[in-house]
Amino acid sequence: MVEDKILYTFRGWLAFVAFMDLGVTFRSFFENKCIIGTRSNLHADENFIHEDSTLPRVLGMFSLLKALCLIHCSLFIHYKPMVSIGAMSMVLSIVLYLSEAIHYQSTTLNFFIVFPTILNGKLR
Repeated sequence: MVEDKILYTFRGWLAFVAFMDLGVTFRSFFENKCIIGTRSNLHADENFIHEDSTLPRVLGMFSLLKALCLIHCSLFIHYKPMVSIGAMSMVLSIVLYLSEAIHYQSTTLNFFIVFPTILNGKLR
């Protein structure tokens, strides 16, 4: 009984994170905004609008793929491999955001980096 409540809570959390990733996908494709960029773009424009739309499209496709993985994981959560795929996609997202902000310094540690990291980190 308690395991079912935990399972449904986890399923809801995965669906919420997938919904947030669909929002990132929408923003990347239609608004041409991206949280990751070069240092010159970061200092020139605080909204991260890029002349070249390749980087927002790549981030949008990554977010769409992650959202699809999480939706499948939430629907088929009773299969162990699906749970590991969902967990790995969230860990990969955390690595992406933190490596871009800390190691590559293509973005700053702002709300658009910290919030998705915390959102994906609540998995555990």
